[in-house]
Amino acid sequence: MTASRMTSGLVLKYRNGLRFFIWRGYATVLSVSSWFSLTAPLDSIETLPAPPCLSDIFLVDLDQRRRGRLKRCCGEFRKQLLLEASFMSSTAMRTQTSLPSYALLFFALLTFGITWCVIGGYIYFPEQATATFGEISGGHPLYFLATWAPGIAGFLLVLAFGGVRGLRAFLSRLLYWRCAPVWWAFILIGIPAVFMIGSLIKSGPLLAPILPEGVDAMVALMVMMLFLGPMEEFGWRGVAQPLLQRHIAPFWAGAIIGAAWGFWHLPAFYLAGVVYENWSFLPFFIGNVTLAILVTPIFNASRGSLLLPMLFHWQLINPFWPDAQPYDTWILVVVAVVVVWLTRKTMFSRNGTVTEVILPARDAAPQLAE
Repeated sequence: MTASRMTSGLVLKYRNGLRFFIWRGYATVLSVSSWFSLTAPLDSIETLPAPPCLSDIFLVDLDQRRRGRLKRCCGEFRKQLLLEASFMSSTAMRTQTSLPSYALLFFALLTFGITWCVIGGYIYFPEQATATFGEISGGHPLYFLATWAPGIAGFLLVLAFGGVRGLRAFLSRLLYWRCAPVWWAFILIGIPAVFMIGSLIKSGPLLAPILPEGVDAMVALMVMMLFLGPMEEFGWRGVAQPLLQRHIAPFWAGAIIGAAWGFWHLPAFYLAGVVYENWSFLPFFIGNVTLAILVTPIFNASRGSLLLPMLFHWQLINPFWPDAQPYDTWILVVVAVVVVWLTRKTMFSRNGTVTEVILPARDAAPQLAE
């Protein structure tokens, strides 16, 4: 989220203990990532250099209850100043646990390598693979491995560049839940509505038929689905999206990830024993690109949340929603066009996008109004 307006005040606290106070009246442009810039009125002439280690960034409301405390903690630095910092363009200001952009190449190699090797073994050597590992199905451990490949690649890269501490910070993104209510409504209500409307168009039911084993089996399947497709989001949105958004606008980042996501599924369409063998690839590919674009504004609005994209993904494979193909795809395309139009200012601009895989502590991030 980005704010470009007058704010009450801003405090920058550094690891060396110094705190810089930006007085009331300064215009700010703050990105949700570790990259940010501050600009002040032109008549301010003082400049203070930024210390090399940024620890916390947080907005402070200068009401009467907090004014005295702020004066005490800021000390001699409580003055009007001109501070222009662009930490995004300075590699010296990046945390040591930051993933470099070239990590995206390793992510792609690991993701496609794991999945295509597993599925390819069953396609090209079906008898040997079945005799060795058993017949492939949606519940087979190797099918889970192939599905988890993006997440596995994401975890490996975070561990390689950030270590255990970086992994903890990466997983803390599961706790990011704050975003505009409209996105929560879209995930919890809008996506089921798309499936129901698509099913009604083809004269189908509002909900999927209950399995012969009963509702308990449906619930168990729904829980299993939580640990299948949503695990991909540790890679697609956890690693790939932030790295791409360093260089291109969110719309194009989402489109590229959607295309890679769809192409990554391609071998499964040649594999007997899984649901993809009965689907057509082109509508599925278009749907993947559409969904990746749709989840992009949710991802950035929630400041890099992993929770919301995982819930989004879970809703797409919820066994309680009816089969609505191909109408669900075309409805989602229309929805995506509307969403992109309404969010065009942020979807086609890199300002305010999430660009770091390992984000700082949540309580240190600025809470900016839209």
